[in-house]
Amino acid sequence: MKFFEKVFGVDRKKRDSVMKEKPLDSGPVEYLGGHKAYPKSILTEVFFYEDRFVIGTYNFTIYYSKIKDISNSKDRKRHDDWAAFGLVGYLFWKKDHVHTMIEYDDGADIQKIVLDFDNNANYAQGLIYKKMLEARNKEGT
Repeated sequence: MKFFEKVFGVDRKKRDSVMKEKPLDSGPVEYLGGHKAYPKSILTEVFFYEDRFVIGTYNFTIYYSKIKDISNSKDRKRHDDWAAFGLVGYLFWKKDHVHTMIEYDDGADIQKIVLDFDNNANYAQGLIYKKMLEARNKEGT
């Protein structure tokens, strides 16, 4: 998909010129659901800030200090058109794919969302985990 061919930081100058607070980084993400108010999956953008990250289209904020757990799940990535490509499509469909699962307290309830950072999973999940630990250390001092 062209959406996921982009890497973090693309079109940063254009985006930053209209934003009040500049994010540390941003990039494409597929929100797969989990939040009780936003059940529908959607291709969108994620914005990483010093104390939080924001899921673009739905514009909901997750503070690193409120994250209870972050984990991943290896899943079989499914492409709707795999059958059209026969054996090659089947082999492509069988490729392991990592989804990031985040459990956090949004102030009203415990939410468990699933995100697909595609090829940026290592970077994005590492950044979230690092910021989560920093927030916990700040609270502990």
